[in-house]
Amino acid sequence: MSGDLTQRDLEVQNAKAALIGDGTYDTLAKVIRKLLDEKPANAADQLSSIVDRVKLETTAANDNLSGLQICSDASAQAELAEKLQDLFTNDGSAEAELEEDEEAGAALPNLAETAFYFKQGGIGLCEEEWTRIYLAMKQLCESQPTMEQCRFWGKIMGLKANYYICEGKLPANDDDDDSQDDQTSESNDESTDDQDGLPKPTWKPTPDVEAEKKGLPGTNMFTYWVTNEPGTGWVQLDSVKPAHMSIARQVTKFFTGDLEANVDSFPVFPGQEKHLLRVQIARITHGAYVAPMTYYQLDEEADLDDPEGSGVVEPQMNPDFEGVILRDLLDPSLQAWVHARPFILNQGRCDFKDPNKKEGDEEFDDDEDEEELMQEADREIGPPQLTPLTEDLEVTGIPAWSISASSNLISSHHQIAIIKSNLWPGAAAYCNGHKFDNIYLGYGQKYTADNFSPMSCQTFEVEYIHTEIIEESDPTVEQENALKAAEEAANEDEGEDVEDDDDEE
Repeated sequence: MSGDLTQRDLEVQNAKAALIGDGTYDTLAKVIRKLLDEKPANAADQLSSIVDRVKLETTAANDNLSGLQICSDASAQAELAEKLQDLFTNDGSAEAELEEDEEAGAALPNLAETAFYFKQGGIGLCEEEWTRIYLAMKQLCESQPTMEQCRFWGKIMGLKANYYICEGKLPANDDDDDSQDDQTSESNDESTDDQDGLPKPTWKPTPDVEAEKKGLPGTNMFTYWVTNEPGTGWVQLDSVKPAHMSIARQVTKFFTGDLEANVDSFPVFPGQEKHLLRVQIARITHGAYVAPMTYYQLDEEADLDDPEGSGVVEPQMNPDFEGVILRDLLDPSLQAWVHARPFILNQGRCDFKDPNKKEGDEEFDDDEDEEELMQEADREIGPPQLTPLTEDLEVTGIPAWSISASSNLISSHHQIAIIKSNLWPGAAAYCNGHKFDNIYLGYGQKYTADNFSPMSCQTFEVEYIHTEIIEESDPTVEQENALKAAEEAANEDEGEDVEDDDDEE
């Protein structure tokens, strides 16, 4: 059939084959297709830019930076999509397990309702994030069947990645792994000192305050899980330690998004970013978690003033709660709102504990009664639980809270009250009279009126000063030689006196 082709047709086929070999033919065909589809006004003037766009779209990996950026973004999105695929798959087994165990399904909150109410006040996330968070929390509840309560705590923005945080309540556990690790480390240090055989210094550092037990009222009553992307797996955070709490109050540090990152600060923070994150969660929760008055109540039989007992108790839901009217919720005096979590003392705990007194110590001496009274006098006492927000102090003339209605255009029966913390920007809560919830969306930093400045170093010790010391000039060489000759002559005279005494005997 090639014999029927003319010389011109053969030349055209050879030229087409040459263009197809290096990809030029496909690029020209796509350029023509784009010109026919888009029909630009000045096609001749835009021809070069159209050719460049076609090259970027058709070339999977080229030498220019734009192509590499497009490929890297596509690959990162594809990798994330593969990790999130399990969120949107349902084989029916999980639903069957939740139906069999109704208590496990009761821990999962209704995030759609929470998102709806916060959206009325202009607070919240996009619908895609809410959906992914709900599905991720569903996986968490399935992996933690003993969880009693679960709620979406909030989102903390980081420099490289963000933290999505979930709060849950697990049964109380007497075994505290963190305290055991501290005890083993202290025993190891003492054993190494004994083996060295070197003199030990008499100075001893201030003993660390024991952390509060997990699952019991205090800073470690709730457990927190965190993830950078909902659906990629949750990481459980450790318990709060008072030593971490005291240092975190003196530094201001933005989060990077890496839990294992080191915290460069002064004073030196004794931990990693995951420990700092857990401390900030505790500070925000115990300072900005609010509830409508009479929603919670304390156990009347609990003796909070007993020094031997616990200074805090878990608030219980009031069975006689009938709701709060919107007029009271929007009152600027904030009498209808209370702090639902106990305050954190300067010690770093909600319940004060004497660091010098260990558990199991019994004292029977009458002479130590005075010392016990002094310890009770030094016992730190914080504000009582369920304190109204009216007791909160202003920050440089700014009220601690701002309260508003969701909208002034709709009926007052359909409005909800939105309250926001000015001390912890990003902390907010809503209440429609019967239901309420709290959320935090921010950077995890406390408001400061002035620019943050690290604390200064400690003052240097004063040099030794004694009034009896008199400064004298150094002797010259002649004076030293004369003193040496006088000492030698005195020694010779003493030697001669000793010989004379021996001869007389």
